[in-house]
Amino acid sequence: MEKIVWVIKVISRNFVSDFIAKCKNILGGRLQTYEKMLDKSLREVTEEFYKKYPNATQVRIEFTEFTNGVLAIIVHGVIICP
Repeated sequence: MEKIVWVIKVISRNFVSDFIAKCKNILGGRLQTYEKMLDKSLREVTEEFYKKYPNATQVRIEFTEFTNGVLAIIVHGVIICP
């Protein structure tokens, strides 16, 4: 029997980095503050997922914005149950 499993991490921006990113967005260019935040969060949630479910298959990663500045990263996959 197969079972769907997942790990979710919800993150939010802080006021200072958000303000700087909005200013940079007006001028154009990469928003490295957000890139670093997403990279760190994605690394943490995938490490947690594979630690809990090392034999998972059909693994997918999804991003969902709840509200302005709040993001959920969801890693889900399938495991075989005995």
